[in-house]
Amino acid sequence: MTAQELNHDSGTPEEKKRDDKAILFRFLFTLLFVVLGWLSLWVLAAIVLIQFGFLVFDGEKNQRLTQFGGQLVTYQKQLLTYIAMQDDEKPFPFKSWPQNDTNES
Repeated sequence: MTAQELNHDSGTPEEKKRDDKAILFRFLFTLLFVVLGWLSLWVLAAIVLIQFGFLVFDGEKNQRLTQFGGQLVTYQKQLLTYIAMQDDEKPFPFKSWPQNDTNES
């Protein structure tokens, strides 16, 4: 049995290079989105604190922060599905920013 048969490498060297390149790009994009996800958690934490400030001092939530917080959570879900390899579609900035499905009054 040859080494090629043991590795189940039936593709040509050119096909192997393309696969390695795709894997490398996936890895780099995953690292980028891990960093963006980490930063977005800090932004969400700031939104939560500011929202509590509005709740304490005004007695009601700020609707713009509520809307942006919902969009940020949707973005984080998109990041996590890409990072966990559940989806191959890259999130923002490679597609549009997520919009809220529900409108609060």
